[in-house]
Amino acid sequence: MAKEFLSLVFFLLRDNNYVKILVYLSKQDSPCSLRKIARNIGLNHKNTSRYLNSLVELGLIEVVYSASNMTLYRFSDKFKTKEILETIEKFS
Repeated sequence: MAKEFLSLVFFLLRDNNYVKILVYLSKQDSPCSLRKIARNIGLNHKNTSRYLNSLVELGLIEVVYSASNMTLYRFSDKFKTKEILETIEKFS
């Protein structure tokens, strides 16, 4: 598990946009749409969608609702995501 944890940390450190999304979602009380996330972290929808899909595949965030015109995302604890963020802050 420690190796997997460190691999995730180093993967996320390669691109600060992953960290921005995780930090933003960690501070939200309810799930957020792609549009809301993109607007608040300053990326276009296409790039935000790409980052979100990667984070979902990694299990760091999860989709809680999906319809043709909206997907809602929230912070996940599958890999102790808060612990990963704390570790990243130490490296930053």
